[in-house]
Amino acid sequence: MRRPVASIRARLKWLPELEGGRKSPPSAGYCTPARFASEYDKWPEEAWSLYISKVLELQCDGKMEAEIKFLMPNAPMHLLSPGSEFELLEGDILVAKGVVVE
Repeated sequence: MRRPVASIRARLKWLPELEGGRKSPPSAGYCTPARFASEYDKWPEEAWSLYISKVLELQCDGKMEAEIKFLMPNAPMHLLSPGSEFELLEGDILVAKGVVVE
């Protein structure tokens, strides 16, 4: 039996388009590869994707509070412990920086 994949609360800061980021922040249902600060040296050989399952708050400056999760139940959940920092990428382009809140 597969265990459910838990959602974790995180704060995200989306880079503006002028800095190479997105035209606008995505909504719930967005999934992209994440690069974790604690495992930067393993990128991209050991890459995991993060899924934004729910947007809790979106500010006009590109800051967002959201529920995120891994798609796979065997994902390294220790990477989503409070205080963990990560970056979201679309291809080789950095589009957001995040930190796990709880």
